Amino acid sequence: KAGLKNTFVNRWDSILIHRAKGYYRTTTGWKNTSFVSMEFSYSASGIISTAQDLFKWSNALFSGKIVSSASLTKMTTPYLQHYGYGIMIDTFKHHLNISHRGHMPGFASYLGYFPTDSVVIVVLSNNESNSARIANTLAAIVFDISVIAPYIHTESKIDPAILDSYVGEYSLASGDEFEIIKKA
Repeated sequence: KAGLKNTFVNRWDSILIHRAKGYYRTTTGWKNTSFVSMEFSYSASGIISTAQDLFKWSNALFSGKIVSSASLTKMTTPYLQHYGYGIMIDTFKHHLNISHRGHMPGFASYLGYFPTDSVVIVVLSNNESNSARIANTLAAIVFDISVIAPYIHTESKIDPAILDSYVGEYSLASGDEFEIIKKA
């Protein structure tokens, strides 16, 4: 009904020429994520798709091609902490946003629909990026809301004596205790 051509149930034995591989960052660089069988995840990470197909899906769902108007109304009514039937209903800077995000080792996704603005935002990541933050930044750009450029992290050399001064056992007012150690 939605005209999806590149959306599949994620099976380990499916041959998909352009299937993305998941990665994660370590202190020494990028690593491949470990194999995760999708056979048991069902709807959680059980679907492979593309940004184009997710755009089509969103348009089909919210134009009444997938479920009835009554079902869509129930689905998009917030019941518990902005959560409807399998979907978040909230606002972004006063713009109604109906969305869902996903995460599994090596991957993150976000699909947001702004019905009063006719805007769909899709974020797909194969490096565990914060898909919701990226989507919010894209939404801010679309809605002409100022965006603060991300901070560029740089490594700084620290005098070892300063680091040594933090080594020790600490107690918090809450009664929690922790220890800072230094490894060579």
